[in-house]
Amino acid sequence: MELMITIALTSVLVGAVMFMFTACFRTWDAADNRSNIRTELSQALEFMAKHLRQAKSIDGIGADAVYLTEDLGEGEIKTRYHLYRASEAVPYQLFRGLNTDPQGVGAVMARNIESAEVFTQTGSLITIDLVEVNNGSRVQMRTSVRPRGL
Repeated sequence: MELMITIALTSVLVGAVMFMFTACFRTWDAADNRSNIRTELSQALEFMAKHLRQAKSIDGIGADAVYLTEDLGEGEIKTRYHLYRASEAVPYQLFRGLNTDPQGVGAVMARNIESAEVFTQTGSLITIDLVEVNNGSRVQMRTSVRPRGL
């Protein structure tokens, strides 16, 4: 009888430890996922802000794209940052490419963007608002840039 009680208590204890381990692992995984999202969004925002500040001119801006002329030391190039998704079933991706490239072509700056309204302009200030949703985590980052060429 004592052996049955010992086995039952040990089973309950092992079950509780496994439950705590699983809960801690899920929390760790969610925090790691949010950290990865923040890193991707932060790098994309810093890169875009730097290029917008240094742009020779802003050639056009919409909720889902900004067109600019840059001189990176090798002559002027016309680039754009734009959102694209292949179908309604997939989230947006943020691309950087040449103005002559088709939609969805270029370097991927960020994935899993929630909304197509990323760029807004108020006077000479451009605001970039990125919201990424991935594996149940939703992270929003925003920055404002005052380009010299605007």
